[in-house]
Amino acid sequence: MASLEQQALAEHLRSVAQWRRDKMQEFDPDPRNLRSAAGLDALADYWLSLPEDDERVAEMIDLTFLGQMFRPGQRTEWEIPRFRFYHEESTVEAFLGRLLELARQDSAETDPIGLPMVAGDNPWANRPTRIYVVAPDDDTPDSSDAFER
Repeated sequence: MASLEQQALAEHLRSVAQWRRDKMQEFDPDPRNLRSAAGLDALADYWLSLPEDDERVAEMIDLTFLGQMFRPGQRTEWEIPRFRFYHEESTVEAFLGRLLELARQDSAETDPIGLPMVAGDNPWANRPTRIYVVAPDDDTPDSSDAFER
């Protein structure tokens, strides 16, 4: 059975597929919208068929989920509605690999609490950590009690 995270991503893919179908009704009938919607439905089915211990499932959950909520980064979110819109020969396996690649890039531009960050601007990286050593009878650390690593 699919995990809650797998179900959440599948629901997102299906909602984007529905958006594509709605676009078909709103604008000039472009068959690419229906092709993309069908592809997104197939991707959702494929995603749900993967075992929970599949390494792609674990990595996607690690990179794009906050708890059990799907929170993709900008690149990943941008690419999802484009599945099979321009390239009808795209396979679900190849596209899932592409989404993982984009999720890795998005993750590299996210700070430790999940907020977007300018590329290369991580104020928490390579920053020394100050550790205080406090004796059991002394609960007020001073600078002589600290060391950095």
